[in-house]
Amino acid sequence: MLVLDFAMPVMSVLQAAPMLRRMMPRVPIILFMLYADSRLKEEAAAAGIAAVVSKNAAVATLVSKAQLLAPG
Repeated sequence: MLVLDFAMPVMSVLQAAPMLRRMMPRVPIILFMLYADSRLKEEAAAAGIAAVVSKNAAVATLVSKAQLLAPG
């Protein structure tokens, strides 16, 4: 499982996610960011990101999303 921040130094997570999906197709990606509107969530899903979790949410939200997406 990968948990990525939206702000990455070299490329955006929306650019990186499709490449990561090709390299590791079974590894779920969670986008962890401050705020995501519905358009950004749609773009994230199209890029292969399994879930978007707000940094404003409780840590339990990130943990439960990770547990849902974890293989096995």
